[in-house]
Amino acid sequence: MSFDVVGKADTAFADDPTYNEELIGVLTQDMLIIDPYISSCGRFAVSPEEAYGIPAEVAAAIRTHNVIGA
Repeated sequence: MSFDVVGKADTAFADDPTYNEELIGVLTQDMLIIDPYISSCGRFAVSPEEAYGIPAEVAAAIRTHNVIGA
């Protein structure tokens, strides 16, 4: 598993003020996942551990850093 830090301007959230300027993401299936609690298609809630192999503590830290759901 690898993590990437990307600028918000390089994502679909460029104009969303609720996200940090730098986002932590996990690259999976050629997609950058910035909310590990959402499926790669963006439509379904998932378990980060089951879907991406991300431990719950790490998933929570990613979500907190990216300011998702604030």
